[in-house]
Amino acid sequence: MSNHFSLITSQDDPSDTQLAELMTQVRQTAHRRVERVDNQLNQALIQAIRAKKENSAARASRDA
Repeated sequence: MSNHFSLITSQDDPSDTQLAELMTQVRQTAHRRVERVDNQLNQALIQAIRAKKENSAARASRDA
């Protein structure tokens, strides 16, 4: 009994270079999406902090 096997490939299978290029594109796309979401979250956080400061300032001036 043989302990090895052979891969069956076809001419339609992508080359290692094509797979590497595809993985590079996938990584770049994922990085851009993460960057975009990170920027959106940062902007939302900045707006929430500003709103809280404005509310605190308005409350302080009412209480004075």
